[in-house]
Amino acid sequence: MENPLYTYKSIVKLRMTRHYMPMLMICTAFMDGDSLWRKESGQASFGAIVARIVRLIRNETALLIGKSTDSALLPEAGHSGSMDDPPKLIAEIENAVTAFGEAVESADCKALDIVGTMQLVEETSSQLGKLIDLAQRRSGLQFRFAENGFDERSFRRLVKEESTDPLIGSARSSRV
Repeated sequence: MENPLYTYKSIVKLRMTRHYMPMLMICTAFMDGDSLWRKESGQASFGAIVARIVRLIRNETALLIGKSTDSALLPEAGHSGSMDDPPKLIAEIENAVTAFGEAVESADCKALDIVGTMQLVEETSSQLGKLIDLAQRRSGLQFRFAENGFDERSFRRLVKEESTDPLIGSARSSRV
């Protein structure tokens, strides 16, 4: 019987690291420095949305590893110098999401904040949709993520392949 908390950890980690992070990085790569921080009709800029996602990820990571969230905070508005062009912003995304994945992987299932991690995944998904739309409008490209392996069928296969509880072996075939 599979351990549902371990499977949950795998889903959260993989959704963020293997599903959302590549899409965020691809969208960001197609933005130029000027369009990162340009606002459209009262909406937050692309860069501000990404900065908010990175801040939320860093905060949740800090909570997972038992640190104060004060040191993980990024400013809510504007941007830091480390995010002033697409390559720097991509590095910030990669660093934050990778650290989050490692924190989820090492977190004790019993101590995992399921509500907090789920809120982060949902908020990232919501904001990612806005970023994809914005990047497509500004670049003139159509990102075909679902056609290139970022679909639910591929994700489920990935979870199944990587969802192994180190304490009981394969989460799909072992009994607890």
